[in-house]
Amino acid sequence: MRRYRILLVLLASFALVALAFFSPALERRGTDDFLVYWSAARLLATSENPYDPVALQALQEQTFSGRDQIPGLAFASWNPPWLLLLLLPLSLLSFVFAARLLFLINLGLIALVVWRTWRWLMTSNEAESPGLFMALILAMFFPGSLMTLAIGQISALVLLSLLLGFWLLAQRRDVLAGVCFFFSTIKPQLAYFALLAVGIWILRERRWRVVAGGAVSFALTVAVFTFFRPTWLSDYLGLVGGHVFTQYTTSTVGGVLHAWCGTTVGRYASVLLLPLVPWVLRLADERGWLTAMNVSLLLSIPLAPYGFGFDLIVLVPVVVQLTAWLWLRCLTPMRIWIVLAGLLVFYGLSFWLLSLSGLPYHFFAWIPLWLGVLYAAAWPACHQALPILEVR
Repeated sequence: MRRYRILLVLLASFALVALAFFSPALERRGTDDFLVYWSAARLLATSENPYDPVALQALQEQTFSGRDQIPGLAFASWNPPWLLLLLLPLSLLSFVFAARLLFLINLGLIALVVWRTWRWLMTSNEAESPGLFMALILAMFFPGSLMTLAIGQISALVLLSLLLGFWLLAQRRDVLAGVCFFFSTIKPQLAYFALLAVGIWILRERRWRVVAGGAVSFALTVAVFTFFRPTWLSDYLGLVGGHVFTQYTTSTVGGVLHAWCGTTVGRYASVLLLPLVPWVLRLADERGWLTAMNVSLLLSIPLAPYGFGFDLIVLVPVVVQLTAWLWLRCLTPMRIWIVLAGLLVFYGLSFWLLSLSGLPYHFFAWIPLWLGVLYAAAWPACHQALPILEVR
């Protein structure tokens, strides 16, 4: 049976590679946002300034003229500089080939997250159950996943870094956990509350090796980046300092308020989460880090300073955990129907919104709220039936 599974995985992998590199339907998929990252990393690889708007726009227009450009405004990578080091190998490839390769990498990252989450939740006898395939399908068709794949985003890296960080923390592999948490900061607006909870937990437990892992990673990446671009700090601050991040319509409560009322006060709603940190730490102690991570993200993503539809991919473990609860049959019949009906409506409405062209991102702000309601509906009936692997 195991041989047939290996053969099936190899055939599926071959089909995905053929689809990614040779299908005309994917000719322009995964290119729009990836062009921004690729061009910045390419400038870094060629000893130029990756934060120079003029050089960025020239390279982007030369590389992919089909992307919409605003005259005089370059699309830049405002992420922390260590992202460009991760993407440096892809920048050495041609843009089209690198975009197709990133498409496959994103698929692999999503699959890895689903597999790791499922194994974390299940006992050894249930780890390879058909429910894993169901969770994988739901994760691949999750709206955040589809948007990430469609435009070539890197939010899946944040998702994997957070998940591995919390899993390694539960395994007491603290140094590696610190490394993963460090790389989750390539989009700090997504990981801010989860990392705050971890930081306070580290102080409480005195697990300084987590801090050491993050500090060493930071020092090494800064040293390597300085080698490539000695003036990177002033270059980066010059780019970020002149950019107004509140101008975007985002998939958050603040984004909705900005779009409908014209106010930016909602961008600072995340401070309301501070009193909930002790409760999240109690969840980590009683029900494990996976539950604490999912709750942290369900609370913090809607109240983040900004975040887009593709960034919602970090909620994939929530869907996997809901699927696991359904598969373990630890819900009452009423709750099973609530969760199933809720997921059906969720995916139906998501596909409809994704089919509408030019839809602003704030129309997706309901997604974490909807998933939070389903998670809360399933939770009371499940916590007594969680597998031993979920409890630290």
